[in-house]
Amino acid sequence: MKLTILGSGTVVPSGSRNSAGYFVELPDARIMMDCGAGTVHALARYGLPWEQMTHLFISHFHVDHIGELASLLSAFRYGMKTDRSEPFTIIGPLGLDRVMDGLKMAFGSKLLKAKFPVNLRMVTPGERLELGSDSMLSVAKTPHTQESLAVRIESRGRALCYTGDTDYSEQLEVFFSKADVLIS
Repeated sequence: MKLTILGSGTVVPSGSRNSAGYFVELPDARIMMDCGAGTVHALARYGLPWEQMTHLFISHFHVDHIGELASLLSAFRYGMKTDRSEPFTIIGPLGLDRVMDGLKMAFGSKLLKAKFPVNLRMVTPGERLELGSDSMLSVAKTPHTQESLAVRIESRGRALCYTGDTDYSEQLEVFFSKADVLIS
């Protein structure tokens, strides 16, 4: 499991920090967690295999966490240097479909028409999803917004957790227990 920090900042402009975004390379999946301002270009700056990204996890719908979602989808549509047939899955809280509908209204219906399948998967606290044969993603509620979620990614005996934005929660303390890395 390899973690690259694309951005750890907020919505406040900074010359040295992008908004929230993290890229995790697993043996059987490549997942980006949140997609804030500056993170799409950071994928290229750090030489990451963004064209082979399998999943994007959205923790909640504040602009510093999803502000470059349309840019990422446009990069998949117009910036791919290699052909791809593997699907790309956007995982997020309930309401993700509403966000995507808004992006399509703002940027046109072609936004989700990549040359490969783009799937939306809305999840609720307690759900677990297979990211591949050796990796599992699970989510828990965070006390931040109505929809906000934290994520735990487990692969080959290791666990990486990401809070998104949150206040303290005893339930999250249990959810993050024995993590190898916690991004908070």
